[in-house]
Amino acid sequence: MENRQSLKLVNIHHKYNNIAALNGVDFDLYRGEIHALTGDHRAGKSTLAKILTGHERKQSGYIYLNSEEINTLTPKSAIEYKIGMVYQEQNIIPSMSAVENIYIGRMPHFYISKKDRNAMTYECKKLFKTFSIDINADIPVYQLTEGERQVIEIARVLSLGTDIIIVDEISRRFTPTELDMAFKILRACKDQGKSVIYITSNIDEIFKIADRVTVLKEGVRRGTEAVNAIDRSRLINMAYSFALNLEDQKQENDKLHFLNRYDESIIKDLPVGMVLLDSENNLLLSNPAADKVFDIKKDKKHRTFSQITDKLEKKFQAEIIKQINNHKLFTWNKISLNNNKIIKLKSYPLYNEREDYIGADLFFEDISVDYVTKEYLLRAEKVASTAELAAGVAHEINNPLGIIQNYVELLKLKERDKEDSSTITHIEKELNRIVEIIGSLLSFSRVNNQGILKFNINLLLDEIIMLLGHKINKKNIKINKNYIDNDIFITGQENKLKQLFMNLLINAIESVLDQGIIEIGIKKDNTENSITISISDNGYGIPIDIQKDIFNPFYTTKMTKTNTGLGLSICQHIVENHEGLITFSSKPGKGTVFSVQMPL
Repeated sequence: MENRQSLKLVNIHHKYNNIAALNGVDFDLYRGEIHALTGDHRAGKSTLAKILTGHERKQSGYIYLNSEEINTLTPKSAIEYKIGMVYQEQNIIPSMSAVENIYIGRMPHFYISKKDRNAMTYECKKLFKTFSIDINADIPVYQLTEGERQVIEIARVLSLGTDIIIVDEISRRFTPTELDMAFKILRACKDQGKSVIYITSNIDEIFKIADRVTVLKEGVRRGTEAVNAIDRSRLINMAYSFALNLEDQKQENDKLHFLNRYDESIIKDLPVGMVLLDSENNLLLSNPAADKVFDIKKDKKHRTFSQITDKLEKKFQAEIIKQINNHKLFTWNKISLNNNKIIKLKSYPLYNEREDYIGADLFFEDISVDYVTKEYLLRAEKVASTAELAAGVAHEINNPLGIIQNYVELLKLKERDKEDSSTITHIEKELNRIVEIIGSLLSFSRVNNQGILKFNINLLLDEIIMLLGHKINKKNIKINKNYIDNDIFITGQENKLKQLFMNLLINAIESVLDQGIIEIGIKKDNTENSITISISDNGYGIPIDIQKDIFNPFYTTKMTKTNTGLGLSICQHIVENHEGLITFSSKPGKGTVFSVQMPL
C-alpha cells in the first residue's frame, strides 16, 4: 500500500496561544481513497485541514506529497500541488450562475465575450457530466437549494483539477437526497483516482462513504482503521469517550441503562403502533398500540409476522411480506383489517454498519376515525347538494301544483254525477297529500332557519312518518301512534329535531323484520313541565355488552358500508342542545325503546 500513498504527515504540531491544537499527529492518505477524519469538538480536525491548504503553518513535523517533502504550504502553493478544500461556510455569489461562481477569480479576461462564456459553460457542463452533478448551471445560484449550492462549492474545487479534496463538515447543509448526490460525486472522484479527506462528526456518514477513518482527540491521533473492520460502538467510544476509568465506566453503564429504559418508555408510549422484526420476520418487539391493533397476546416469543397479522387480508399480508423481504422503504396508506379497523402502515428496512440487512421496523397508525370522518363529510356534502337540488325542485313543483288545485276547484263548481264527483274528490285528496310532502321537504331544506321556534310536536312526528312512508311500506311495518293530546307545543330548532326523530325512527325501521311493530308515544309531565317522546320497536334489540358504547362517535354494529356510527352521537348532541335528555332500554331479541325528554 506504500506505493499508493499520495500524502503523509509525520509528527505535526500546532499551537494557538500555548494551547495545543495538534500534538504530534501522524496521518496518511492513499490515492483513490476516501479517508474520514473524525473526533470531538476541538479535536484538531479543522487545524489539520488548514495546514494542508496553507491557511495555517505547521510549527513542527513533516509533510510528504507523492513522497516529496514539502516544507511550507501556502494557499497558492496548495492549489499548485492540486490540494483543494470545500469549507463549512459557503463562498458563493447568489446572483451569479453556477458557471460564473465556479470560474470566479480566474476568468479568462476582464471582459467576458460570448465566446468566453460559451467555453466556460461547455467546460462546466462537461465537469457536471463527468461527476454526475444534476444541477442547472445557467440559472442564478439563489434559485438553488442550500445543498445544491454546496455542490457548486465541490464543483469549483474539482474544476481546479485537484487530486486531493478536503471536505469539512458539509453534511449539515444537505437534505438526505442531496447528501446522496454529494456522496455520489465523491465516489466518482475516488473512481478517477482522486483522494478525499472527509471531515465529519457524524459516525453514520463514515460507514456510508469512507474506506478508512482516523480518530483525533485533543490534538492526538487515537487510531486509524479500515471502516469495514471496525465496530460502530467502539468507534464512538474512541472518538468521544476514550479511556474511561472504573468510576466513569460505572456512570456510563448507569447512563446507558437509563437511556435504554428511556427508549423503552418512549416506544411504549408512542401513539402509533410499532413492530420490530428480525431478518427472518420474527417478532422482536411490539408496543401496546400495535398489540391493540392486531390483538397481539403477551406471549410474543417465536411469533412470525404472518402470525401476528392474521387479521390482515391474505393478499395484503402477502404483499407486505414481499416488500419487507425486498428490504425497501414502503408505505401503505389504507389497509382494512377484519376487525373493522383501517390502518396506515410504513415499513423501514434496518441495516448494521456493514450495510447488512438485520430486520425491519413497522409503524401502524389506526386511521379508522379519520377515514370514516372523511367518508362521512364527503357523503354529508353530497347529501347537502342533493337536498339543495331537491328543495329547488320542490319549489318548482309548488307552482304547477297550485295551478292544478285551482283547476280542481273550478271542476268542483259544476254539477257532476256521483262517480265524477268521487274522482275529483280523490284527485283533490292526493294533490293535498303531495302538497304536504313538498311542504315537509321545503321545511327540511331551510338550513338557514335555525332560530328557536314554537311548533306542534304531533305534526312534526306525523311529517317524519309521512317522509319515511316508503321505508315503512316496503317492510309492511305497523305504526302505532299513542299521542295524548292533539296539540302539544314545544320550542326548539325544528330542522334539528326533525333530524333527531328521523334518525331514531330509521333505527327502529332497520331493526325490525317485515310486518314489525313500531310505537310512537308522547307523554306529558306537568310536574316537571316537560314531555317525553318515545319510539319503541320489536326488533333485535341492543346486545348488553355494547349498550354502554352506543352514543360514542363512530361506534356501530350495523353491517352496511354506508353506516358511519354517528347517528346516535348526533341525536345525543341535538337533545343536549335543547336542554333535554335521551335514554334507552333494550332487551336483546325483544326490542328497544328510545325516550327523549324535552322541556315544554
